[in-house]
Amino acid sequence: MKRDGIYDWQIATANRPETDKRVSIGVILLANDQACEGDFKVYLESLRGVQVLTTRISMASKLSRGALEDMAEHLTDACKVLVPEAHLDAVAFACTTGTVVIGPDRLKRILQAARPRSHISTPIHAAGRAFRATGVHRISVLTPYPLHVTDVIPDYFEGDGFKIDRCTTYNLTQEDEINGVSTESLIEAGISAMDPRSDALFISCTGLRTCDAIAPLEQKLGKPVVTSNQALVWDCLRSTGLVDKIAGRGTLFDR
Repeated sequence: MKRDGIYDWQIATANRPETDKRVSIGVILLANDQACEGDFKVYLESLRGVQVLTTRISMASKLSRGALEDMAEHLTDACKVLVPEAHLDAVAFACTTGTVVIGPDRLKRILQAARPRSHISTPIHAAGRAFRATGVHRISVLTPYPLHVTDVIPDYFEGDGFKIDRCTTYNLTQEDEINGVSTESLIEAGISAMDPRSDALFISCTGLRTCDAIAPLEQKLGKPVVTSNQALVWDCLRSTGLVDKIAGRGTLFDR
């Protein structure tokens, strides 16, 4: 109501308003990635109060070690523009091979310097934690990467104390090709990629849409399936103390 030309304002509440936000997660995505952000939304759609905020970092469309290394110089700026005035409980860098090529510890130091109060998560660190949480020691690996890039993944896990039984790759070089791999193709390739001696299958690359392939693959293989995006979401949530189960998204989220 307006009285004498002045609106009659009232205060909604005498106390601070309630909020349903429990956790804020920042995600640094590749500029040309079309999969990871969608996977994050699918995993978190059933959880109340989990906020995901994103920014993007330059990345060449053709995948190479040089292109992955070049991202290092943009990491600090990407982290700083990620809602700079807001507290983020976790910051995730959404590139598996990029993490390994840049150097997992170096990458974490760069991001931690820009966000000292946030948990820093990468797909490769998150996958290692996921394997240990599920008692996995022997792994089969499925990647989409070209042959000159894909070795960095099994090499990293071998150095981290895991046994690699089999490695399979689509041998793709373009990001849009990787983003376009279907769920059906992932299930078919995942079955072929799994060595019977392995405790789990790891599907590497945040550019693969893996969320709908995990449950069918686990049913067919009878063993856990861990993917880059799944592990990244799981690690971010668990680092904040959230232990919510997410139905239908794999053994990792059933724990």
